[in-house]
Amino acid sequence: MADKNGFYTHVNGVKSYCVFMESGENYIGRVISCQDMFRRVPFTMAWIVFCLIAVAVILYYVVTRYMNQYVIEGIHSINDKLNLISQGNLDEIVDIQSSAELAELCRYINQMKNSILDNRRKITYIIGKTKMPVGVYEYNHYMKRVNISEHVPEILALKAGEYERLSADYKVFQEFIIDLRRNVVDDESCVYSCRERYVKLEEAEHNGDVFGVIIDVTEEIEKRKKAEDEREAKSRFFSNMSHEIRTPINAVLGMNEMILREACDGQILTYAENIKSSGKMLLYLINDILDISKIESGKMEIIPVEYETPAFLMDLWNVIYLRAKEKNWCLTWRRMKRFPVCCTAMMYG
Repeated sequence: MADKNGFYTHVNGVKSYCVFMESGENYIGRVISCQDMFRRVPFTMAWIVFCLIAVAVILYYVVTRYMNQYVIEGIHSINDKLNLISQGNLDEIVDIQSSAELAELCRYINQMKNSILDNRRKITYIIGKTKMPVGVYEYNHYMKRVNISEHVPEILALKAGEYERLSADYKVFQEFIIDLRRNVVDDESCVYSCRERYVKLEEAEHNGDVFGVIIDVTEEIEKRKKAEDEREAKSRFFSNMSHEIRTPINAVLGMNEMILREACDGQILTYAENIKSSGKMLLYLINDILDISKIESGKMEIIPVEYETPAFLMDLWNVIYLRAKEKNWCLTWRRMKRFPVCCTAMMYG
């Protein structure tokens, strides 16, 4: 059997491989037995396999070290930064430059974080422009730090050290809010007293996220209490004045009643009747003043009372008649034929 460069044959009864080359007029050749030729093949193959394994191990070590140094460690660093950001530390900056891809990822994360901060500043700016003392806070059970707007310390009158302590741990902040809710202001919804101030506190919770709004309502509550005090003082004043006025009027009406009982002159009796009617009307006016005071204080009561229509109209006539007489007016009263002489009706007042 022959190939391109040599051939196999038997030399001295041994299968050998022969190779010849022409050199001028001579032929130079070499003969090697097949046994000698293939004797080193296993060793050579083993050596090649060993070299390949060594190269693979070296490549694995180099690639692994590169991955750990430039990829895995960078990913761990980014993960740690994201964990801090998720806990409310929005001041953290992600800056990993171990590879171009991670550097670009860090740039996108910082842009997203800055966008959140910008939105918060915009909301704070808008609230500040409305001149409303409003503060907001936010936290959840996965973030240790509490996000607090700049107006909250001012509204709650927090000192610098106290503000840092409350914002650093949401559990401490929760206890502070629970203590604040114990100071409920009477007759007010979600309003609590805090260090000589009044704040309105409302919270919304969804899937563990807590969002709260704190509004300083000190000025509003103080104005309302001042108005209530003034209204109460006015009511007491009217009550006292009505009592002081009723006393002399009742004395006059008492003396007038004696005149009605003992006088015989018709003209005197007419005057006495006018005094009695005018005195009662004056008492009604005093009661109306008290009713106005009661209406302002929300204590007005509607009471049904029976009255006689002719008597009511006569009292009204006496009051108007005197004023008309002073101005030289002519005042007449005509009763309709169908109008009853005696009629009792209900008056609510």
